[in-house]
Amino acid sequence: MAARVSGAAWAAYCITGKKVRHATAATAGNFLMAAPLAALFMLLNRHDVHADSAGVLLAITSGAITSALAYVLWYSLLPRLSSTMASAVQLSVPCLAVLGGVLFMEETLDLHIVVSTVIILGGIGLIGSAEKSRRP
Repeated sequence: MAARVSGAAWAAYCITGKKVRHATAATAGNFLMAAPLAALFMLLNRHDVHADSAGVLLAITSGAITSALAYVLWYSLLPRLSSTMASAVQLSVPCLAVLGGVLFMEETLDLHIVVSTVIILGGIGLIGSAEKSRRP
């Protein structure tokens, strides 16, 4: 159920994002609107939180800084993509996550991951070439 709600929310976010003119301002506004909800969640669940300063710094870096940069990039590219291509490009996120895991976390790159990544990126490429052939 949560995955469906998350997927629907992401679809709505992308659809509304196609109309955004200033990616940085839109992303900052979205993060500012989400911050009170995140703070409320933390207050309600503070008894389950165990964090040290290094963990908090890593969470802020990962959750706010790098995510914000990724959203700014996505919002900047989104108006140039059709809805179909934008949906397909989203499928590359697991490939990027695996790449990050291999490069930065010493994750093992096995045949299963390589084949999966090739299939995903190949599918995205097929969608891109189909869209290109439809344009006059």
